[in-house]
Amino acid sequence: MPGDAELASLLLRRGPAVSIPSTPPTTLLSVVGRGSTPRSEDVSTSSAASSLYSSHDCVGDLSDVKPRAQRACVFRRLCVDPASGEFRYYRRPNVTLPPVLFDRRYGHIFDFAHRGQNTEKDGSADFLPLNKHVRYKPHVRWSPRLVDGALPADHELRRGVHLLSAPFVRSNLGHVAWEEAFPLLLAMAQLGVWTPRATVLRTHACNESIRGGADAPDLPTASEARLCRKFADGFLRPLEGRHAADDNEGGAGELLTVAAVRAAAAAARRPLCFESVVAGGYFDMFNVAAHPGQEGLLQLYRHAVLRHHRVLPRAPPTAHQLLVVKKEGRRGIANVGEVLSFLRKGCGGQCEGVPRPSAVAFHTLSLREQLRLVSRTTLALSPAGGVSMILPFLPEGAHVILVNYAVGPQDEKRRGGHESSCTRCSWTMEAELWQHVRWVRKLFYQVWEPDDFAGGKPGRESAVVIKLPRLAFLVRAALNAMAEPAAEAR
Repeated sequence: MPGDAELASLLLRRGPAVSIPSTPPTTLLSVVGRGSTPRSEDVSTSSAASSLYSSHDCVGDLSDVKPRAQRACVFRRLCVDPASGEFRYYRRPNVTLPPVLFDRRYGHIFDFAHRGQNTEKDGSADFLPLNKHVRYKPHVRWSPRLVDGALPADHELRRGVHLLSAPFVRSNLGHVAWEEAFPLLLAMAQLGVWTPRATVLRTHACNESIRGGADAPDLPTASEARLCRKFADGFLRPLEGRHAADDNEGGAGELLTVAAVRAAAAAARRPLCFESVVAGGYFDMFNVAAHPGQEGLLQLYRHAVLRHHRVLPRAPPTAHQLLVVKKEGRRGIANVGEVLSFLRKGCGGQCEGVPRPSAVAFHTLSLREQLRLVSRTTLALSPAGGVSMILPFLPEGAHVILVNYAVGPQDEKRRGGHESSCTRCSWTMEAELWQHVRWVRKLFYQVWEPDDFAGGKPGRESAVVIKLPRLAFLVRAALNAMAEPAAEAR
């Protein structure tokens, strides 16, 4: 059996690949599209053996040109052209090479950017998605341009792994952490190129519109740009392996952007090439029900974020701390004052021995303060939605009580069909992520009747009225569970 270090390496990094020199024939074979008869032509094979070319490997769906297909790729020796700013992929000319895709409709496809007869109907047929796809947000798609020939001799090579990514909802902690940053770590592991010191390469800066144009509807406000930098520093920079300098959030400046790379190539007047670029991935962590096998990688990401903020990731608390997350308005706890008073009085005798609960509005704290507070918490009570998305950073063995919402007939068909098939059911936002947070025990405050909601109006956006006896049951159950002897660490 391999040792622990070898096992960890096998899970995250590929080993040496087959590399055996061959002498190509002077006849080039090609099959285009669904053609059943290979075409052949006489070619010259005089390219220098020492020339450098691009290469790539992909995981995921390679049978569909549509960029919504879930796939991730690592590109080696990909270059930015100084004149056009294009990402260019240099392939060996006059050599029979495998197709990029074996599309189930069109057959063999040899280019990354497919332009077929149904392009207008299908939309852009760029090869890879760079962010999550929903109909009401800009979806960024990307392809490198194929160039026949070797890398230019005067190119500059940037070492290491670069992670190409587009923002989705950049002012929302949950989306930045779990639907942009974590998918980048996941893609590195899927492709076997994981490193704790990657470089994030974002398509757009925090103050740029994704749709383009000074009057674009998605042009960030000054407040949104500040939040974007705060969350980029807090959740994307941990992938780069550097500690946060201080609590001056957003003060580290923008992450590396595609515009900055293009400007550097133009200034140098020579191609800027990358040793490895990871692009694409699995960005939908909240709306799709199944993420089997990702539990360990979620925990790896948790550790990276905590270390970045100088919080020990494996130091469980030795005394209880009860945290109540405050949120005003929609999706909040309507009677939070009553809940705090009830908990402070020991839940009518059910919660005796627990210190006074801490009530926190996370937006009033820096990210480091939030993570330090969460890392000392043993039991948290939180409303649904993005406000709860800091809680996967709770310590191992902690418990969280997640307030549900009522599924309504007006809700979209999302989350694997749960909402569309179960009107008035009690459901948990981000349940599809929480199901795989293995280090935290989840308890659910379920809602069923109109009087469970403020104003008697059930719904996805409604504030919830917590019924105290039901809460006392969950708190007592959590305390009893945490009183059991801890499992032996292995």
